[in-house]
Amino acid sequence: LGLKQNLQSEFEHVDVCVCSCPDLRQDPFGLPFTGIGGDPRLVDIGGVPNLLDPRFHDLSFAIADIVRCTRLAEESTHECGAENNDQARIAVLGASAADANFVGCNGELMPAEAVDIMNYPTSADAPLRSSFSATIKHDACHLQPYPHGRIGFLGNLLISRGLSASRVLKITASGHRTASSFMIAVRTAVAAAFPNRAVGLGGVFTMQSGTVRAHVMPDFKTTVMEDGDEVNEWLRFFRFEGSEATFLTTTLTQDPTDNACLNLRLEHTHFFNARRGIGGHYHNGFPAHDSAEKTYAKYVAYLVPARKIFRIENAFDRSRCSPTLQR
Repeated sequence: LGLKQNLQSEFEHVDVCVCSCPDLRQDPFGLPFTGIGGDPRLVDIGGVPNLLDPRFHDLSFAIADIVRCTRLAEESTHECGAENNDQARIAVLGASAADANFVGCNGELMPAEAVDIMNYPTSADAPLRSSFSATIKHDACHLQPYPHGRIGFLGNLLISRGLSASRVLKITASGHRTASSFMIAVRTAVAAAFPNRAVGLGGVFTMQSGTVRAHVMPDFKTTVMEDGDEVNEWLRFFRFEGSEATFLTTTLTQDPTDNACLNLRLEHTHFFNARRGIGGHYHNGFPAHDSAEKTYAKYVAYLVPARKIFRIENAFDRSRCSPTLQR
């Protein structure tokens, strides 16, 4: 009830309930797993400092290794047994940089994989994938399938057993009152409902109508950048049709560590629409004064609370990273 009331300051119409997860393999989602339930965990990899410094542009991380760090595959194999095919894969989704070594330039990544754990880790290199990358080509967004098991220099992932039987938090919202991002509005509402607690959520949402303000990273600069104005001027911003797009998201109300020492990213959302050939980093729906579309933007989200969060190769604190990140 508190979450619904908190969201009503941002949207004219809000509904919040706990329900079964829809089959995410079906339209409009198009993901390679049925659900997002089953011991969900958040993972924060790398970080923005890797983007700013050319020495780290070629970094990449294997999704199989990220799954291994969470130990979810081993636990799932032990608990589920080999006979239950619905529980035989680890679901991975989120928002990250693409591996520049693979796509040939800098770009956004919308990772969505179902990692086979029947003989984990030997079969982890052959997952089911519906990942996409978005790059800049000829001054426009270029979306393409991403048949590659590595992410780039930063990323935020939700990793779970991919169970459809688990219950999820469904949020339906329409009619922007402000220009706030949908997921930032959700994060703010959850933080208000659970003050002084770190709550992590991850999952998927769609827009049934409306437009999206998004960016796609162009190719790298050859000089060190400063975060802030320089980065914002460098990014390529677009306004895309949002209907039928799939949004992959993670959010955290606050860093649960002392003095935020893990430098955890509090919200990260990417999206793709294979039919329209668009995708990238989601910012928000549209300006609040855009009354022509205000009534018609509608979001439907399916989210799960994370039980754990993992930090891998914190780029903000290279003293604790592996030698390859201490260049």
